Amino acid sequence: MKRKIYNQLLEWKNNKTSIKPMIVLGVRQCGKTYIIEEFCKNEFKKYYTLNLLQRTDIVDLYSGRKNSLEKYNLLKTMINFDFDEEDSILFIDEIQE
Repeated sequence: MKRKIYNQLLEWKNNKTSIKPMIVLGVRQCGKTYIIEEFCKNEFKKYYTLNLLQRTDIVDLYSGRKNSLEKYNLLKTMINFDFDEEDSILFIDEIQE
């Protein structure tokens, strides 16, 4: 299932001058998670999907009083995934949590 947004995701990935996160907005149940997971699976060697509805421990981490670097390093440890590696991506779903 290929969608128009896939090309926009590719443009974002191939933009070497930007390392910004991407936020995808849309109405509920329109296929956002599906297309982003397909994109991650097809375009990166390694990817990790983090669903914040399922990982309340991660939500709690970010409501704590640790500094940004501590939170960053704890997140990588908690999910056992190094998203700093080349050609890897972290997809955070249900970020409203």
